[in-house]
Amino acid sequence: ADINKADLRKNENGKWECFGGVSCDSGNSCGGGRADDDCEGKDKDEKIYFSISHTENVVAVAIAKLPVGADIEKTTRTVKEGLFGRIATEEERREFSSSPTREDVLRLWTAKESVFKRDGGRIFRPQVINSLAENVKTVVLNEYGLIVSVACEQEFVTEINIVESKDGRFGERR
Repeated sequence: ADINKADLRKNENGKWECFGGVSCDSGNSCGGGRADDDCEGKDKDEKIYFSISHTENVVAVAIAKLPVGADIEKTTRTVKEGLFGRIATEEERREFSSSPTREDVLRLWTAKESVFKRDGGRIFRPQVINSLAENVKTVVLNEYGLIVSVACEQEFVTEINIVESKDGRFGERR
């Protein structure tokens, strides 16, 4: 797919969306990111969805055929005392231990942030998002010191690639 042909614009909440115009290698217009066979007969105005998150020198991008949200945090990020109690729903409090670790809090935070981004909200109110009732995939990448959460209406995570910034530029894939 050629992203330069994408019709990118902001929605009513200021979130960037792609409204089609992405061509597959075969030249057929589709929502993008599909194999050539999947592009035949697709409506050229079909949306593709993406979400971008960053922390320090790492960027996470999630791309899907349905609304999607992504959030990424360093596992070493400082977590203020009492944050868990302010953001967790009753059900989430029961699910986690009575004294959640920094990683627990960051897992919960990224899950909630990814749901918020997927839904395209304007004001982030983590205490009302029950991440346990949502389709959220959270992965701790200990080797890189990262926690990544992706929320979508359906299970869809097929691949995670890590690309590290070198002097503000992205290039080398690990």
